[in-house]
Amino acid sequence: MGICRRNYSAVTVAISNLLLLDLRGRADQNEYLCPFTLKAPQHPLITVLNQKKDVWRDVLTQMQFIMNHHQNEIGCHSVELLRPVYLYILCNPSLSLSESCRQQTWHLLIKSRITKRLQIEALQWMRIKNINMCLETNYRLLELAEVVAANKDKQYCVSLMPFIVSTTIKLLEFNCDPRPNFDIVSLMIECSDSDSCSITVALLAEVISTCPSIYLFSVVQLCKKILEKLQCSAVVAYAMLASLLQWMAYPSFFSSDALEVARKLISLITDKTAWSCNISRLLSNQVFMALKHSDANIQFYTEICYCMESCSESTTLTWLKKIADAPNNMKYRCKLLLSGLFLYSDKPAVTIRTCEILVRIVKENKNFASHLLSLILYKLTTSRDYEEIKALLVALPELAVVKENIPLIIQTLETFLTSKNSLKYLAINLYLKAWENDTRCHRYLQAALVDASKTNKTWRSNVTCAKAMKYICENHPQHGIELVPLLSQTLNSCGDITGSTATALALEGISALCESGLIDICSTWKVLAPKMNKDKRTIVLVSLCKLFGRIPFYPSHPGDKFDKLVFEVITKLWTFVSTWDHVDVIRASFEALSEYKLENMSLKSLPAEYRKDITLPPLYAKTPMEAARKPEDVLPYIPSECWIQMLDKMNSSILNSAGNLLIAFVKEEINAYSQSIYICGQREHNSFNYLPASSVVRAIGDYLRTFSSSSNKHQESTVIECLRIFAEKYPKPLPPGKCSFLENTMSISTTAKHYSIAIACHQAVISSSARTIIENHLATLTTESKVESTSLFKEYLTLYMNLEDLCRGVPPNSLRPFLETSLNYTLEKAVLDSEKAVETFEKIMHCYSRTLKDETIHDANRTLLSIILEGLSERIDVDSKLFDSFVTAAIELSTKHIERMTSPSLWWEVTPQKLRMAAVIRSELLLRKKVESPLNWMNEVIDAAALIPGVQINILRIIQKVGVGMRTETSSAEWTLDFMGQINKTLLDAPEEDSIKIVTFLCDVLLVTTICLSATDCFLANDESLVISRDVKANLFPQAMAILSQKASSKETIGQIMDCLHHIRTSSIPESYKNAFHNALVSLKHERHFDIAWATFLSTKSNVNCLRNS
Repeated sequence: MGICRRNYSAVTVAISNLLLLDLRGRADQNEYLCPFTLKAPQHPLITVLNQKKDVWRDVLTQMQFIMNHHQNEIGCHSVELLRPVYLYILCNPSLSLSESCRQQTWHLLIKSRITKRLQIEALQWMRIKNINMCLETNYRLLELAEVVAANKDKQYCVSLMPFIVSTTIKLLEFNCDPRPNFDIVSLMIECSDSDSCSITVALLAEVISTCPSIYLFSVVQLCKKILEKLQCSAVVAYAMLASLLQWMAYPSFFSSDALEVARKLISLITDKTAWSCNISRLLSNQVFMALKHSDANIQFYTEICYCMESCSESTTLTWLKKIADAPNNMKYRCKLLLSGLFLYSDKPAVTIRTCEILVRIVKENKNFASHLLSLILYKLTTSRDYEEIKALLVALPELAVVKENIPLIIQTLETFLTSKNSLKYLAINLYLKAWENDTRCHRYLQAALVDASKTNKTWRSNVTCAKAMKYICENHPQHGIELVPLLSQTLNSCGDITGSTATALALEGISALCESGLIDICSTWKVLAPKMNKDKRTIVLVSLCKLFGRIPFYPSHPGDKFDKLVFEVITKLWTFVSTWDHVDVIRASFEALSEYKLENMSLKSLPAEYRKDITLPPLYAKTPMEAARKPEDVLPYIPSECWIQMLDKMNSSILNSAGNLLIAFVKEEINAYSQSIYICGQREHNSFNYLPASSVVRAIGDYLRTFSSSSNKHQESTVIECLRIFAEKYPKPLPPGKCSFLENTMSISTTAKHYSIAIACHQAVISSSARTIIENHLATLTTESKVESTSLFKEYLTLYMNLEDLCRGVPPNSLRPFLETSLNYTLEKAVLDSEKAVETFEKIMHCYSRTLKDETIHDANRTLLSIILEGLSERIDVDSKLFDSFVTAAIELSTKHIERMTSPSLWWEVTPQKLRMAAVIRSELLLRKKVESPLNWMNEVIDAAALIPGVQINILRIIQKVGVGMRTETSSAEWTLDFMGQINKTLLDAPEEDSIKIVTFLCDVLLVTTICLSATDCFLANDESLVISRDVKANLFPQAMAILSQKASSKETIGQIMDCLHHIRTSSIPESYKNAFHNALVSLKHERHFDIAWATFLSTKSNVNCLRNS
């Protein structure tokens, strides 16, 4: 072995001399580029280390000799010559070389004054993936920090300080002692300025929130020193306060010394009034910007701190809305800074919005509930705004999701209950919400209700308790059964007018218990009837009607008791209808009656005035004695003419309510029809007499058929109501019969005409007479008309509202002229800014959309609608107010028609206008509908836009919207990989001049999409900056790639994506994008593929331009 070692030593010296000889030959050109890499052609000294690892001392000796060479031409190029060797030793993920080798190599590197660039490049690739790597990287950072602190290198100190704190967070995850890091940061403070203070403090706030209590004194002491000597933003300082409050809620975890320091730190934060915003200066620090993307925590806190410092009061609310809409993992990541904003803000709107977001975070991550409770209680002590205090109090019950919070929440609510103001009423509602989150709060809620019912008899107390009991009965009836005594007490004690609301709420609670089957409606009504039969209060009677209306849905066993109850209830409801004066009670009665089937009603239950002149049919009057009987005592059904009498007797104010009852009966009747009823041969029935005598359809149909234009106004009202009943859209058409009567009813009024046309549309599919009426009407609207445009629009909409029926019952040759004429006319008026025309066009497009979704329309008419919509695409400007409604209809077209309308490859000419139109339609298609591989739908538009610079900004705005909407799409990783492949292909295929412009736009698209998919755009105060600023895109892209790589859908493709990033960063693209792709690759260094391809990645020199000469 000794001989072998001596041979390697000799070889190493020889290789060193040969390298110097080669360097002298190449350095004549004044610039030197090392011809060797980490892989192929591999640096000779790396080959030696691979062959014999224990000769590292000899290799290091030669490296030291070269670095300190007396000849200037060698010394100045020594870093370039040895770069691959340094990176091989320091960044090798296998850690195959000894710790001493790596440490001494690092010392050699950091003690030289010409290796700053290489130091940074090595730091970029160092990892903290596992405990060994984390400790290794931490040692390197601490060693470098000592050197730069001793050299008073302020730029370096400012840059390294947050990185050391960030590594501390990882050390704590691995249960390592972080105090050496605290000590070195304390040392660096003395030779640093405030530029990175905000990020450092934000990271320390995270350290505090995860730190074991044993280290609390050290970290709190460090925080106090930083805030005393340096300046940070207010929100970040209050984020630290938020982390401290979490611990202060449990002071036993603090030593007495730590508790004292923590209190001083809190006072230091809360007493301070002047704060500083330094992130913008930090972004000009070349060292920091070169290192920023190597650490996910630094990336995140840099962007969010800069965003919050950039936000004004108005833009803060806009930004908070973006955070509220962000994915849950992003909201959770922002929790500390949001907590800081929550505590610091003195703007109620900001505080309330932030509180809402923090509560949402708790719903997804219950562990945050204890922390948020301490924040809300602290904020309550400082808040003075009523709306803000109310929002904070309402948030308290939402935190009852962990048992540790419940005692404190209950204690707070108990305090409110004993107060003499309105807080005691709020307390009951808060108890209710707390109980929703944890059932252990039930006994406190019940005690509060009992106490309030006994000690407080005010109307407000009664209503509050009744409302709470109603909620419990409806949502948790198993607990509501315990409240029956309280409900009964409410009914008995709230008998005056002021108790109306409480009584009504109590009745609704009882109804819910009956519906759940926990109490029997028959016995319940037996108890309630004596009191309720005497009650005259309107709101109570309305509530009672609602209870009656739910009886058909209560679980019950058919029997005499139940049948008797149903008869009694129906009779009482009809009594309300016929004798009561208050419209609300009558309407509620009709609504309740509509819940019953017609077979449940008897003729006897109907008021006498609705059954006048009813004679027994021959079947029931075969003898004089039988004929002498009263119909109500004999007939097992209600003759249909009774319903016409009812309508005739109705006041105009409640005629619609009566009509709604009949609509319910007609719907029930039509649902019961078999298919055979619609088979009537060549000739249509002249009347509806073929239907049963109990048929509501028969009564209304024959009444309309016998209508005379000489009828009085009251009869006209009845006719119009009958038309409305028939015009309702039922699951099936009305029974077949001649519709010629509609020609007469059209002349009554505009309303009657509207209903008549609707009936004809519905019936056209089975009735030739209805189809004829509609075709004739369509023809009149196709010719030029002198009718006022407003009236014409109403005529159009009457038909369009029934477009599905028209497409089922009218052939295309009859329908097409109307569709084209009406659209042309509406569009002409809308272009002239007629508000009515615009509104009409929007409604027409909504009808198109609804009809195209209907699978029962004829294919020929579907094709007709599609062709008409395709034609519209070239007539409506993308910026027009009409375009959105057009898109709503267009996305319902078949794939064939959408592709024909939006595929640039199928157009005669590709114009910016058409391209924008296609982009909007395709984007809305994949945002609103379920589409396979949705992002692929944008590729053809993107390819076309790459050749038209004038449209690219608009396309990027659309891509931005798509990215936000596709955040949960699982195919996005595959699209990203394919799109990168397209960029590489373009670089290879296109001429260089063309390819740079095309690839630049494709890179824009890739970056915008990736940033929006990852929700990294939430860090922007201004969304437009992402579209127009290349620097913004390049800055956010690396973090976006790192976030997307964590998704399960990205795991299979991330290795290929890393290879693509590496390839693109070495190609001819703008310098800022080269940096972006390089930094993205750095941000993915913890991925498994890096262990395989690290030598390839590191062989390409990092583009640290700002430090090229260091």
